[in-house]
Amino acid sequence: MFCFSLLTASFPYVLADEDSWVTKEPMAQSRYSFGVAVVDQKIYALGGYATGVQGKTGYLDTVEEYDPNADTWTTKSSMPFSRSGFGTAVVDNKIYCIGGTTENNETASNQVYDPQTGTWENRTSMPSPREYVCANVVDDQIFVIGGSPTANAVEVYDPETDTWTMGAALPYLVSSYASAVVGDKIYVISDVTQIYDTKTGNWSLGTPPLYPVSYGAAAATTGVSAPERVYVFGGAETESSGASNQIYDPQTDNWTLGEAVPTPRNSAAVAVLNDTLYVIGGLHSEGIGPQPSTTTNEQYTPANYIPEFSAWLIVPLFVVATVVVIAVKSKVFRPT
Repeated sequence: MFCFSLLTASFPYVLADEDSWVTKEPMAQSRYSFGVAVVDQKIYALGGYATGVQGKTGYLDTVEEYDPNADTWTTKSSMPFSRSGFGTAVVDNKIYCIGGTTENNETASNQVYDPQTGTWENRTSMPSPREYVCANVVDDQIFVIGGSPTANAVEVYDPETDTWTMGAALPYLVSSYASAVVGDKIYVISDVTQIYDTKTGNWSLGTPPLYPVSYGAAAATTGVSAPERVYVFGGAETESSGASNQIYDPQTDNWTLGEAVPTPRNSAAVAVLNDTLYVIGGLHSEGIGPQPSTTTNEQYTPANYIPEFSAWLIVPLFVVATVVVIAVKSKVFRPT
């Protein structure tokens, strides 16, 4: 007996060398130093700070959901209070917002958002209030690293037990840095590349980035549809770094440059969906004097990206292949 299973599979069909950008629908609210998360093929932009004329100004509690298929944004349930510079992480399809700063001071607050119900819940706060942090997930544990004022702290949150423990302190202090996870390792990128092995609890140093990273945004591709790499976009150190697209290969410990970000900016956020990257919001990095926050949403397709097609296409392809085989055999074995 011969049968197909077409429920979940998808298969690569062509190798495409992309390294290119596409402008997508902007957010309704401009923002920078905000959180971004991906749940069920949707991208969420949460909180942050806003300057300029696009939407509210000051600290934000607004939440927007982006549907890449429809290229549309939808307003969702607001955060319990306004803040920026916090870490964002996803565990079990729930979004955790940890730390940051409010109109008053730094906060240790830990709140979780359930996109399915649109509700927020308070969880156990961090041991130390911090702003300009990143939150990274390894094995359903959330690692909140560095930040200000305790810039060498590593605090680890277990969502299942709602408890915190201490990790190994950073060798070099960091705040307003960028970070991403590849496998069991967390890559913390500033003017140096610090690598935290979550299995051993040890830190090591990698090759420094080509441009120092301050107020940049980082994320990693999975190796499924694009090579496993860490991408660091933008920053505020130099004029050139605001548009930079720095690419780190964890296997070779080597940095290269990709196609520059179309809109130079710092304090943006980056989301990865099916190994394409969305660089969203931030502060413009061009011009003289204070720059406004932006609603910009630009999608980057990495080099050597492998698109996927739906599994239902296997049936017609199989039928075509079968017909071709039969036709060839008929021609080959036709009596003469």
